[in-house]
Amino acid sequence: MSSCVSPSENFVPDSRASTPVSDKSCASSPDDVVNTMNKKVEVYTNIVNQFSRNLNTLGDRFNKFETQLKINNEKVEKLENLSESLLSSISKIEDQVANLCMSVLDKIPKVTNDCSCENTSSNVTNKVCGSSESNQLSNREPVCIETIGYTKPSNYDGTTNWLEYKLHFEAVAKLNN
Repeated sequence: MSSCVSPSENFVPDSRASTPVSDKSCASSPDDVVNTMNKKVEVYTNIVNQFSRNLNTLGDRFNKFETQLKINNEKVEKLENLSESLLSSISKIEDQVANLCMSVLDKIPKVTNDCSCENTSSNVTNKVCGSSESNQLSNREPVCIETIGYTKPSNYDGTTNWLEYKLHFEAVAKLNN
């Protein structure tokens, strides 16, 4: 950018001229000024347009991200609901298995202390599971256990499944009356 000096500030006297002459001329034509201003306006316009395009692109990306985030949140919610449903179903199944085991224990005949029972292990299996060749046990020893009046359940140490221990405990409790 050139600086113009006013004629009154820095002049060199000319012996041929009656008016002082400046050593730098500021004689820019109006067309040059207009062209310079038009170039500056064009540069600013290009910058604003590029900024606007970048802003629109950023807005589009944000909208896509927001949409994807909503979809992912819905999927997470569905998975959480499914997880809760599965846990509830597992709990119900565990209860049903426990009840079934207790029912099976109820169907096994009580053993007397004198071991005068007539039931063999295969007969008990047939009563509980139905008679079929696949249920027949090869060992037909009498199912007789001498009891001393009390059976102590094993201690729960946390390494086994709680439901299995609970079933064991309930079975021992039932045997002990």
